[in-house]
Amino acid sequence: MARAGGHLRKGAEGLGTLVVDAETDRLLGGIGLVHIDWEDSRCELGYWLAADGRRRGVMTRAVGLLSRWIFENLPLERISILAAVENARSRAVAERAGFTFEGILRSYIAFKDGRHDVAMYSLLRDESA
Repeated sequence: MARAGGHLRKGAEGLGTLVVDAETDRLLGGIGLVHIDWEDSRCELGYWLAADGRRRGVMTRAVGLLSRWIFENLPLERISILAAVENARSRAVAERAGFTFEGILRSYIAFKDGRHDVAMYSLLRDESA
């Protein structure tokens, strides 16, 4: 895993990063802030992982790393993760990374095959390690 660093100016709407294998530099996935609400001091994380990166704890570590970086470097108090209810792998990442399940948002997001419910997870600044 790479180190998180750098600066993000207030007013930015998002931040994308790559997740790569530390030994081979092979692309395993991506993670980033998909939405930042500076006024309400919160953001949303989004992530994806290639099949060959799964079942290794890669994304759980990436979520933890980025969450720590957010709370150490940005004036944000809440990080959210929204995962399609049927996406058990994505939901497991949020849970293993220490995010709290808050509930289901019904018919929250539209995909090509129709509207889907999402599970809402959050991590607050005072809950981070």
